Amino acid sequence: MESCLIGTNTTSSYIYIQPFKLHKCGETNRIIEMEKKIFKLESINPINNMLQFTFNYSINNKYKMLRWKLLHFILPCKQLLLQWHIQETSMCDLCNVTEDYEHFFLKCQFFHEFWKKIYVLVSKIKIGSHIFNFKTLVLGYKIHDPMYNDINLFLTVLLYSIHKSTHISNYKQKDIDAYAVFRNEFLKTYEINIYINAKNSKFLNDVKRYI
Repeated sequence: MESCLIGTNTTSSYIYIQPFKLHKCGETNRIIEMEKKIFKLESINPINNMLQFTFNYSINNKYKMLRWKLLHFILPCKQLLLQWHIQETSMCDLCNVTEDYEHFFLKCQFFHEFWKKIYVLVSKIKIGSHIFNFKTLVLGYKIHDPMYNDINLFLTVLLYSIHKSTHISNYKQKDIDAYAVFRNEFLKTYEINIYINAKNSKFLNDVKRYI
């Protein structure tokens, strides 16, 4: 596979990657140092592991794009829109607190009912709610171990569903059943995964059973 150049948000710098491996250059240095500080990383291995998962295992380009943008902190939220001079405030319209990624995905009241249903779902399939935190959403859950690829696929579909629901709702201006969005996204992904791999794991089968 050839190496490639992939652009960042609004700058002329690029992120150079050998297949699925992040190299430091230009804007990438700032991103790596920021993530190492935020997540208390000793190396960039977790970032490279997420890239490996994203491009080797994610079965849909929309999930790859979401993961790429989230990993590089260029997926829009109000905090970033303010930094990019696109909006005049970083405050969540509903909660009146800064809308960073943690708030956008995990804490916003708009998704309160959604998360209640997700917690019920994971209790039925007997995995702990500890997998839902800012670090695991961005860098994955035990992302170095391929045995957890299906859990990370589940997390990716969940993240995409929140992102999609935000836009369908006109940025939280109208009610929407985000869990229904998640269910539909997961079932489509489940069927595609069967088509590609001829079968699904027990974990994915259990999610389908209880969703």
